[in-house]
Amino acid sequence: MKRRTISLLALILAAVMTLGLAMNAAAMDDNPVEGIVDVGPEDTMKYNQGTVSNNDGTVENNDGTVENNYGTVEINKGTVENNYGIVVNNERTVEINKGIVVNNERTVSNNDGIVEYNDGTVEDNYRTVENNEGTVKNNYRTVEDNYRTVENNEGIVRNNYRTVENNEGTVKNNYGTVENNYGTVENNYGGSVNGGSVTNQFYELPTPQNFSYTDATESNDKWWIKSDATVTVTANEGFYFASAPTTTSGTVTVKEEGKSYTLSNVTGNLTNGGLTLDVQAETTEPDPTPTTPPTDNTAAAEPASAPAVQQTETAERPDPQDVEATERYSFWMGVKSDLRAAADGKTLRVHVPADYTNMPASVMEQIRLLDKDITVDLRWSGERLLITPETAVERPALKAFWTFEQLCELYAQ
Repeated sequence: MKRRTISLLALILAAVMTLGLAMNAAAMDDNPVEGIVDVGPEDTMKYNQGTVSNNDGTVENNDGTVENNYGTVEINKGTVENNYGIVVNNERTVEINKGIVVNNERTVSNNDGIVEYNDGTVEDNYRTVENNEGTVKNNYRTVEDNYRTVENNEGIVRNNYRTVENNEGTVKNNYGTVENNYGTVENNYGGSVNGGSVTNQFYELPTPQNFSYTDATESNDKWWIKSDATVTVTANEGFYFASAPTTTSGTVTVKEEGKSYTLSNVTGNLTNGGLTLDVQAETTEPDPTPTTPPTDNTAAAEPASAPAVQQTETAERPDPQDVEATERYSFWMGVKSDLRAAADGKTLRVHVPADYTNMPASVMEQIRLLDKDITVDLRWSGERLLITPETAVERPALKAFWTFEQLCELYAQ
């Protein structure tokens, strides 16, 4: 009897495949290549290699085709033609999305829903892409947090950290590059905009160390001055300016000699030496009674990080005529400056340009020798690398840099 039942089921299945009729998936865990099934609201299809005509339940692993998805596809390695539900991990193709794609690593062709994390390609976006680390081609609605590329924007890109090509819409909060801007950039934070109009231009200021800003703007964990604004720079309690600040862009005016100055008419970023501030600690009068200190043959100790990092930086300094190398050197110097200024317990997120192939050894040394609990979150070519003082590797002798591949082996999440 058992053998007859199996044979009968096989005949039914063969007839379904031959006639192209859909059967209910409750009768089977796996759908073979020629199979056509419907998955009901309470059903789970573990492995689909054929066709699911209508999914109202769950398809765990799709290597075939889901024509109409109203439920959940957990891992898609095939094709979802019309998605009205949820695709959790897309590794191949979602053709028309009106639901949610949580993690896209390949292609969403027409998005009229939500793509939450994009590491692949979204073609023709009519609704929302959140956290883009891949490519959005033809955006007609909204991209939230772009870390890679948006090609042809006619909608809104909010928080651009990398590149928008051909903008006919609006980029709000630009920290990266807008190429061929025919629309509007609102709030350009030191980025590059080619053409078009910019509303609210900001330039980056050095991170405060023993001084503070008044009327400056804090955004993306950095400090900025608006092009038409005046910012006051004030020494902290117990500190003073040994000389008036100097700048490569803008006007410095004395407000209170040695304590407070104003900065205005700025036309460029002031990091990496653009604004020089000589802040010194105030000292008390020494005791007039001379004393003879005990003999000490031990040399005074410097902070552990100072000589190690500085010596490595000296070796890394490029030829000033090499513009590209100088730009990368300045980028990593800025990272080290942010590390030294970061508060204890803070996570410092760094978006590394994808064409960078290595990180200078001095950066790893700076992290390793920090006496604070800091987490460095490197976002680099789609990878997320987390480094702390405890996990930072001590610099081997003569090592000049860590390659991207080496860092991925050690720290990729």
